[in-house]
Amino acid sequence: MEPTKKQWIFYNEKEKEAKSKRRSLSGTQKAEICHLKEQGISQVAIAKQFHISEATVSKIVCAKVRWLSLDLNTNKAIMK
Repeated sequence: MEPTKKQWIFYNEKEKEAKSKRRSLSGTQKAEICHLKEQGISQVAIAKQFHISEATVSKIVCAKVRWLSLDLNTNKAIMK
């Protein structure tokens, strides 16, 4: 049975909503992204792994000094 136009709109909106949901990464996750990039993993692969955009990966990698110097045993590593 072919879905109606209304059903297609509903499915497309749900898919769009799922794709555009904002992700928040911890300092630990950002440090992990920097480590993965240093190992030669592509930004595309990292973005898919963390469900974020390539631009977000790029911004995190540009600030890698900040994220790699983070003391992972402190509360700030958990903060976003």
